Amino acid sequence: MRSSIYHGLILIPLLLLAACGQESERQAGVSGGAVDDFSPVLAEVAGKSVTRNYFDFRYENLPPMDKARYSGEGWEQRFLDLLVEELLVVNAAEAENLDLVRETAWRLKAMHLTVLYGAYNEKHFGESVVVPEEEIVAVYEANPEAFLNQGRMTAQHIMCSTRDRIDAAWDELQDGEHWARVCASYTEDTATVEANGSLGWFNPEGYVIGMGFNKEFTEAAFTIEEHTLAPPMKIGETWHIIRTGAKYPGEVQPLEEVRERIARTIRPGLAKEEQERGLRALAAEQGVRYFGEFAEEERRSAEALYKVAAVTRDPHAKIDFYGRVVELYPEHDLADESLFMQGFVYSEQFGDSPSAARCFRRLKRDYPESEYLEDAEWMLQNLGRAVPELTGEGLPATAEEANARIKEQSN
Repeated sequence: MRSSIYHGLILIPLLLLAACGQESERQAGVSGGAVDDFSPVLAEVAGKSVTRNYFDFRYENLPPMDKARYSGEGWEQRFLDLLVEELLVVNAAEAENLDLVRETAWRLKAMHLTVLYGAYNEKHFGESVVVPEEEIVAVYEANPEAFLNQGRMTAQHIMCSTRDRIDAAWDELQDGEHWARVCASYTEDTATVEANGSLGWFNPEGYVIGMGFNKEFTEAAFTIEEHTLAPPMKIGETWHIIRTGAKYPGEVQPLEEVRERIARTIRPGLAKEEQERGLRALAAEQGVRYFGEFAEEERRSAEALYKVAAVTRDPHAKIDFYGRVVELYPEHDLADESLFMQGFVYSEQFGDSPSAARCFRRLKRDYPESEYLEDAEWMLQNLGRAVPELTGEGLPATAEEANARIKEQSN
């Protein structure tokens, strides 16, 4: 059997990948578990087989650096040798009952749970989660500037360090002298002189040849009509004559062009909500009990949860505790406040407009009598807009405090 020191370096992560299936492999005698696999057998060790499908699966799940190691001439043989080496070691470990040692058994169990947890979540709360059309439209209509195609234009320029030099260039252009000759004679921009001062295409906030990201220049250029020769202007420390070419204004992209992009931003939050609902259903179906000190945590009241959310400085904890109030005590007087504050934290702490919008829209839908409806509407209309005053002194501790800050901004 071929082998190398490097095999040992990669063996551990490969073992971790396969660990959750080792228990079933022990009975099935097939590397990859008890799932039917009728692809060709590539190698066999003590009755355990490495099949083509299993080989391909393991290779595709290699980290990029390791996959690069197993490439080039003879890579398949080298990788198969590694899988054989893995089986030899695993067989020896099982013969010594190392999989029954408590810490090892716990590691195997943890990996088994992790893989199944991920598989279940991916099946029920992954890409299969459908984003409602109304949510997509709401995000599109609430944030049109987020879907704005910046304008773009082409231009040429002559750049000089002094007013006298730029005026001399301008006078020659006004006398009918050819642009290319004047540019070659006067411009001090070495990056564009050989291209007759051409700056190519650029947008209001983009890169400009020879100048980098020069917003002062692009803002000036975009004030000039297309196909226009503009008189000298000072931009920064230099003087410019700008001759514009084609110019296209910025415009909001049609919904059809950005629908999937919006859905991708919304789907993770929806998936999280679906997962939370699914977990509550599973808990009700299977039963959950806490013991000792954690039994007290289970019985924590809405008031206690809201208080913890208010005083903690951890924004992730705030989201969690406000969410518990809403989900565990949906009829409580603090439920609507908690839902509003959850949206507020999503918006102002994390900049997560889709998640914030869902909280505010849910507040309007589920709590139509809430005193925070106007605040929720104001937040919806201002999502994505920087309002430092809302968090200038830190996140508000209560919905009342958030309400006061919003009123100051809306007046």
